[in-house]
Amino acid sequence: MNEEMEKMAMPIRFGKDMDGRDVVRDLAKLPHLLIGGMTGAGKSVFLHSLICSFAQSHSPKEVRVLLIDPKMVEFIVYESLPHLLEQVQHDTDRAVAAVLGVEAEMDKRLTLFGENGVRDISSYNESATGEKLPRIIIIVDEVSDMIIGMDGCLNNAFVSTASRIGARGRAAGIHLVMATSRTDSIVLSEPMKASIPARLAFKLYGEECSQAILDADGAEKLRNSGDALLRDSASPIRVHVPLISDADVSKIVESVCGRLNNG
Repeated sequence: MNEEMEKMAMPIRFGKDMDGRDVVRDLAKLPHLLIGGMTGAGKSVFLHSLICSFAQSHSPKEVRVLLIDPKMVEFIVYESLPHLLEQVQHDTDRAVAAVLGVEAEMDKRLTLFGENGVRDISSYNESATGEKLPRIIIIVDEVSDMIIGMDGCLNNAFVSTASRIGARGRAAGIHLVMATSRTDSIVLSEPMKASIPARLAFKLYGEECSQAILDADGAEKLRNSGDALLRDSASPIRVHVPLISDADVSKIVESVCGRLNNG
């Protein structure tokens, strides 16, 4: 598995399957991820493990993250992380402006690739003689809080921009990871869902909610926190995601900041 992970541009360890085997996927190939689940089911814990993993294994020159935290409590610990594209976003207006900025960067990159005769970020970085482009990950914890708090114009701007990044971001090295506890059409529009094919579902309230995230039943039958279904192909597979404590997160952030600031 280590050899397989070394070949991946951005490996995500989703946890263990029912046979105790590691479940790892490359975010560069997914290339986006939609996460659904009831409050307390494990969404935020998974996001913390994801952020810490990328921060430990990639430098800020390789990966930058835009963290959006409408709840204003989950991502405070990362405010000093050198990988941040901008400060952690709590305000809806500023968060949408930041996402629009990433969309503009995507268009700039795609134009650059065309001018240089390459198809995507991997090809560009392989041939670049100067500074390479970092991959950018937009991570939203509880996108439902963000969308419900917007007025109509702002909502349309965010949904259309997120859908466009979902459709075109892979080549530009720009990825979406969005978590939600609400799965209705107010939060998850069809264009947004269509542009994010990879799904991770923790326990949900019923079959209708499971269908909204996975396009399949099953998430309503999941049990304890961390129990999830991953669908990135035809059939969902059951995984138990990694557990990371608040103390572990703080230690990792402190370690990463110390290593990069002193290096």
